[in-house]
Amino acid sequence: MSAVVNQPRIEIALSGAATDLAELLTFLRQKFQVEILTQNAPKNRGAKTAARVDDELINLRDTAFWQATTPGKLLAGYRLKHNLTQKQLSAKCGIGQTILSAYETGKRPLTQKAAIKIGRALNENFTKFQPVPPVSAS
Repeated sequence: MSAVVNQPRIEIALSGAATDLAELLTFLRQKFQVEILTQNAPKNRGAKTAARVDDELINLRDTAFWQATTPGKLLAGYRLKHNLTQKQLSAKCGIGQTILSAYETGKRPLTQKAAIKIGRALNENFTKFQPVPPVSAS
């Protein structure tokens, strides 16, 4: 599948499980206008995930969007995916609404214990609230 974020213009080739792709597109659509270019699978399955800007390929993890992704933003995205307010999620997971707000805004680091509670309340794996660290060049 190929998708494009119109502003800023970023083209992304995606592959994987349909449910994971749907989650990613939902997250992207919350921040950007996204257009699906093609549903075709990429020809080179061994290629690294990359975004196409003009005719230059760049690693997705090098984009400003990826670098700005924080546990709080991921948490907020999953909360919104489940159509919950902070108050509703607070009631489901037993963490105060002000604490949830602090996690989402980055004013407080998201602990593993809190991520587990929130993950259970959302029926999501708590590791989804952690951005994937950059791949080191070997």
